[in-house]
Amino acid sequence: MDYCIVYMSHSKDLLTDETIQDILQTSRENNLKLGITGILLYADGSIVQALEGPKERVKALYETICQDPRHGHISTVLSHPIRKRAFSEWSMGFKSVSTTEIDKIKELIIMQNGRQSTIMYSDNVVLGLLQLFYATHFRPQPE
Repeated sequence: MDYCIVYMSHSKDLLTDETIQDILQTSRENNLKLGITGILLYADGSIVQALEGPKERVKALYETICQDPRHGHISTVLSHPIRKRAFSEWSMGFKSVSTTEIDKIKELIIMQNGRQSTIMYSDNVVLGLLQLFYATHFRPQPE
């Protein structure tokens, strides 16, 4: 059984396109080696990311992210085992979104995190919301 962590954070500074591309290249290479998949949404310093894979590897990666000085105000939204990966085709899918779009995602996550929901595309509501958002707004190509 795999494990998933979803978190929200704010970058301490706005990330340039070059910095984002460097992060994505490094993440994709490392995640392929570690068997980790996921997505990253970014808007004007706000980040929502889902990481999936072997439990110890996902937790270790998340701890590394928490120590990254580019992050601030990291908040774990979800951390538990999953039966099926929601983003298995992406070593690290990415989409730069508008502030309005990321605010909508944050609202949905906060609103649904403590409640029952009928939106169940995977093991839980949070991943279901992220999948629904991607399915209705974007469809990044697998790397």
